[in-house]
Amino acid sequence: MRIVINGFGRIGRTILRQILTQPDHDDIEVALVNDIARCCQTNENSHRITGAT
Repeated sequence: MRIVINGFGRIGRTILRQILTQPDHDDIEVALVNDIARCCQTNENSHRITGAT
């Protein structure tokens, strides 16, 4: 199943993190993350996904 995450706030990041880290979600493909509220570069968004400092 292909999905689009509309918004990359707290809920969008949590959903993406769960899809990427849970082995039972292998059938889900994230086709697009739409985040018009923030204009961040990719490395900033990856920091927001992993929670790394």
